[in-house]
Amino acid sequence: MSNRRRPGRNKTALDTIAAAVGNQRIAGGCDDCDAYQTMTKRDEGVFRVTVHHDDTCPWLNARTSR
Repeated sequence: MSNRRRPGRNKTALDTIAAAVGNQRIAGGCDDCDAYQTMTKRDEGVFRVTVHHDDTCPWLNARTSR
């Protein structure tokens, strides 16, 4: 069984979700601040979910101060 993508194949569930969500803000992603998430699809077909923290987020500040 191959995991290779097949040309002309129907959209996957993630394709459908990414198209519906686009670059909209999705609430949540961090218990320590009022973060939001965005979902994008790169040209290679890879989906990326990015969490955007507040500048005052204690978790983010602890991670970046190391």
